[in-house]
Amino acid sequence: MLKFDYLIGVVGPRQCGKTSIIKQFISKTFSEVHDETIEEIYTTKIHVDITEATGYVGEKDNISCSVDILDTGGSMESSVSENHLKKCDGYLVVCSCEDKSSFSECLKYIDYLKRLKEGPIAAVIVQNKCDTEEQIRPTLNFGIAYPLLKTSARTNNGIEEVFRKVICEIVYVEFTSGVLTEGRMREMDRRCLHLKTTRRGSPSKTPSPSSLTVPKFSPLKRLISLDTFTKIK
Repeated sequence: MLKFDYLIGVVGPRQCGKTSIIKQFISKTFSEVHDETIEEIYTTKIHVDITEATGYVGEKDNISCSVDILDTGGSMESSVSENHLKKCDGYLVVCSCEDKSSFSECLKYIDYLKRLKEGPIAAVIVQNKCDTEEQIRPTLNFGIAYPLLKTSARTNNGIEEVFRKVICEIVYVEFTSGVLTEGRMREMDRRCLHLKTTRRGSPSKTPSPSSLTVPKFSPLKRLISLDTFTKIK
């Protein structure tokens, strides 16, 4: 079992259910009472299939991740939050299915995080409160986009999936950007990436990340441009 440590930032406008999502994931609890969050960090573990993260088909192997989850207070102006967010490996950008304006806020958060990290980010857009009767859907131009998943912190619907997905996005961004070095790939175990060689019978080798090509069938080939989103009127 491979082990990695990641810091995930949970961001989004106020009262969209960020803390409820985290507490449902950590302790399987939900409260109707809203307490204003300043900033907290939660710690847990999660297992992710490495073949899902990289898009390569090979032997199944899991990453055992120790995950610190940063719960933010819904403000992009805090210098403390900015320093912590910059250190995050990936992000859950949360909006509410009940509030049209929160979708627009999500776009602002993604743009802000890209500027903060000065490059591509690993992120998942989370539409929370999908159990409510009145749900407003964002208008999206489906081309190249961040993964968008629906959740309900009240019913626990989709909660674990979004955390698995953001870990996969983190590994994918590392894998394609060269952050995942040859040494780190060896640590991940060569069994995780069985790439065919041109010569039949030749042993598989772990190539340099810069020489790898992301397969077209990769379920995570969705690195993002905000231009792919159609703004809500």
